[in-house]
Amino acid sequence: MKINWKKLSGVGRIVWRRETLAFACILSIFFVVLAFVTNIPNQASSVEVELAQNVQSLSTIIEQPVNAPYKLLSYAATTMTPSIRAVRAVSFTIYLIACIAMYYALKHWHTAQTSILTTLAFAANSIVLATS
Repeated sequence: MKINWKKLSGVGRIVWRRETLAFACILSIFFVVLAFVTNIPNQASSVEVELAQNVQSLSTIIEQPVNAPYKLLSYAATTMTPSIRAVRAVSFTIYLIACIAMYYALKHWHTAQTSILTTLAFAANSIVLATS
């Protein structure tokens, strides 16, 4: 049996284009939402103030290591720009990574449509719980 390499390379280009388009769409949505999140007034909620106090130094992060990766990223962001917007950007980035990881994990067990629907439900539930 002879392999038709031209046919296979054409299929690879279509898949590559589809994945690139999906990545570009997700990236553009990420920047639009991130711009919206960072334009929220600078008034911080009590939870955000508490987080800012917990990430002021590495020693406080080591003393309370719950959510250490998140706190380390928040510490790095607040040392670069001491703004609540930086903490919000870190929070949104981790939220987006969690949604993407959930989709890919579900995609291995279920169909793409089911994975998308479940991921959207997860994302909407997280937003509702955070804003209520």
